[in-house]
Amino acid sequence: MTTTAAPSDTGFGRVTAPLSALSIHSKIAVAVALGFLLTFGVCFALLSKNLSSMTLEKQAADQAFLAEMLSKQMRGPMQFKDGARLAEIYSSATETDVSLIAIDIRHASGEQLATHNARDTPPKLLSQTLNRVMETKTPAQEKSGDLGIIAVPVMAKDGVTLLGVAGFAWDNGVFLAAQQKQILTVLGISALVAIGGLIMIVFAVSHLVTGPIKALSRAMQSVSSHDYTIGIPGVHRGDEIGTMAQGLEGFRDTLLRDETEARKRQEHTALRQKLLHKLGEHMSRLSSGQTDCKIETADFEGLDSDHLEICENFNDVVSSLRDMLSTIVSTADSVRTSSKEISEVAEDQSKRSEAQAATLEESAAAIEELNTSVQMTATLALDANERIADNKKRAATGGAVVDRTVKAMRDIEESSQQITAIIGVIDDIAFQTNLLALNAGVEAARAGDSGRGFAVVASEVRALAQRASDSANEIKELITRSSEHVTEGSELANQAGTALSDIIDGVNHVSDLVSRIATGSSEQATNLAEIKDSVTELDKVTQQNAAVIEESSAASRSLSHEAQRMSEILRQFNLDELRETGSDTARSLAAAPVRTGWEDEIARAETQDAAPEKPDIAVSTIAPSSVAVNGQEDWHDF
Repeated sequence: MTTTAAPSDTGFGRVTAPLSALSIHSKIAVAVALGFLLTFGVCFALLSKNLSSMTLEKQAADQAFLAEMLSKQMRGPMQFKDGARLAEIYSSATETDVSLIAIDIRHASGEQLATHNARDTPPKLLSQTLNRVMETKTPAQEKSGDLGIIAVPVMAKDGVTLLGVAGFAWDNGVFLAAQQKQILTVLGISALVAIGGLIMIVFAVSHLVTGPIKALSRAMQSVSSHDYTIGIPGVHRGDEIGTMAQGLEGFRDTLLRDETEARKRQEHTALRQKLLHKLGEHMSRLSSGQTDCKIETADFEGLDSDHLEICENFNDVVSSLRDMLSTIVSTADSVRTSSKEISEVAEDQSKRSEAQAATLEESAAAIEELNTSVQMTATLALDANERIADNKKRAATGGAVVDRTVKAMRDIEESSQQITAIIGVIDDIAFQTNLLALNAGVEAARAGDSGRGFAVVASEVRALAQRASDSANEIKELITRSSEHVTEGSELANQAGTALSDIIDGVNHVSDLVSRIATGSSEQATNLAEIKDSVTELDKVTQQNAAVIEESSAASRSLSHEAQRMSEILRQFNLDELRETGSDTARSLAAAPVRTGWEDEIARAETQDAAPEKPDIAVSTIAPSSVAVNGQEDWHDF
């Protein structure tokens, strides 16, 4: 993993570390000052260098011009070796030009006519240059450091005779020092102007940049102190500060929204805690038997619909519990009353045995009727046998006719298949004919006048047309044959129809007989089932009467005990109002007669006892079964 050193660990970080403690205003001022200093330093260096170069060149030209001019003025005095006059000529130059430190004027004979030394020792290079000019009779210039030497020959008017030489020595350092002083003066003035401009720039930056940044910083501090109502300065600016202000404004709005939502969540949480506490308190009251606990939903209107639904569901549960307990109290009283009624019904059970004797007598009559029905069924069965045998013969004849009909139909089917195949061939030929016709048109269009392709295609079309004609003839023959087969099949179908008509008549008669047999058989089956059920049920009833009476008595006692136990359980609930309601319900139940279903059964038994002993055949076939079935249903209900 590559790690990057902190800025304070690098050289640049050590340089910028002191600046990090400064304000933006100070940093901008330092940056601008350093920029000005660097700019002026570079400008000063370049200006000094350029001025020095230009001045030295100009100075050299001026010095050469001065030496030439003075040498011309010295022509007369030098001819007469007038040293004083020579000194007067160059004295004005030495007074005005402080860099002219030495002058040496010599005659052609080598005699020194005049000399000027601003310093104690004249330059050796000046003497050497004069000697060389004396020999060459041409001007010469030498330079050694800041020392510049110019030696010129002084010629006669003829330009050939050498009168002497004049040598001049200049110290350029003196000139450069004076020039440097002048540059420093200009630089000082420029620096003062730059400082004034720097102050104005710093002031402008302070007003345009650092001032809004400070205001924005104060707004940030206010936002960090949870003051979300403060206005953000610079929001409408179009620069980076405006962007920062807009970002801060969005951040402030987000924090304000988050704080508002957090406050709402806290309030919502407090209401939920209150609701849970209320639920726990009411649950405790319910466990202690108090049912008069209800949650007021108005106290929790700040919660969402789910929590309000919990309150409503709890209230519904409490209300349902109260209704259920009220119903249980009423039911307990009803159970006590019903147990008494059950004991009375158990006593009536003994009377049921009397009705059983009548049921057995009716069962005997039903058995006798069953005998007669069975004999009649046997006779009808013999007649049906004969009819069925006759129908078998006719069915055999009809079968042969049907076979021939089927064969004819098969022939027709084969012909139809062949026709279908030929029609398919014709369809293929038609399709290919169309394609060839299309190709013929295309070829004719391409060929133009030649028409060779069209001739070939036309030949193929004629061949296909011939094939279509042959197939049509075959279809015609097949259709003729199919017509003959159809005619034959029609005759056979007529014969089959006649035979089948006879068969249908016989089948109809057989159907009538079978229907009568089925009716009799159904009656027999019904009677047998009723007899069997009646006898079986009577046997069970006879055996279980004593057990049922005992069980009824035990059930009555158990019901009374359970009702008493239920009352003891309900005592733990605060049911004063419910007890009053339950007492009223019990009194109303006690006042009203209780129907157990046994009254109808007793009345039905009495009616059966009053019925005639020997009913007719139709009644004996139906009435006993009805009584038995009803008795069976009543016993199952009990």
